[in-house]
Amino acid sequence: MHAEPKRAGDREAALDEIVQGTCTYCEANALVRDTYKGNAAVVCEDCGTPAAQFW
Repeated sequence: MHAEPKRAGDREAALDEIVQGTCTYCEANALVRDTYKGNAAVVCEDCGTPAAQFW
């Protein structure tokens, strides 16, 4: 199955782009790559709110 690496790469690219943004909950510029409830995610270091996650 050759499609899986492309989808995984798309996910990584999306998370990398989102991490450059601002938290929509607390408006901090503290978004980082992490996990949220066991899923690959971008979360705010200040308030812990997930900006995006993939499962």
